[in-house]
Amino acid sequence: SAKFYFSTPAVDEDNDRVYLNYYNSTALMSHLIAFARSNGSVVFDKELPTSTHSASQMAAPPSIGPDGTVYVDANDILFALRPSDGNITWQRPFGWRGSPTNSSVGPDGTLFVAYDDKLMALNPANGATKWEKFYTIGSTEYLGEIYSSTNGMVVISYEQNGVRRLGGIKDNGISFEDRWDIPGGGTTAFGPGRTIISIP
Repeated sequence: SAKFYFSTPAVDEDNDRVYLNYYNSTALMSHLIAFARSNGSVVFDKELPTSTHSASQMAAPPSIGPDGTVYVDANDILFALRPSDGNITWQRPFGWRGSPTNSSVGPDGTLFVAYDDKLMALNPANGATKWEKFYTIGSTEYLGEIYSSTNGMVVISYEQNGVRRLGGIKDNGISFEDRWDIPGGGTTAFGPGRTIISIP
């Protein structure tokens, strides 16, 4: 009779893994489950040590770092887990973040997350803040999907004054630089030649 809520999966070809964040509404706990990409067998099913929370806060898709580290958000806590056994290497609590968004990993491993009214760049070794960019948004507006590209650009969708927008920020390591901001946002993906596909 349990209801299960699932995130979008994340695929790690190098380590033969497929990851899924799911929430068991009977046990009231979030999990990260890892499958072998080659045959679908379960490698581990890790229950995340979080308190009871609503289903709307539990199903952010996992992200994968260059070293295979898996990052997943559950109940406003960001976890970093080892790909071999699912053991937690570090965790960072946040205040209420609304419906969780995807985190995104840059070419050097920097982790980009949205929290409340800011985009944050985090050190992948320990979750410490490298820089943060604030947005002026209303109480019912939000920061949305985040993508990082190979040229050091971070793309984020968000809503401001009732308009969905898409911003391009250059990651300079310990600082950032605004490059562009246009109407757009919503669901976003990258196409050939670094073309951005956006469905507002």
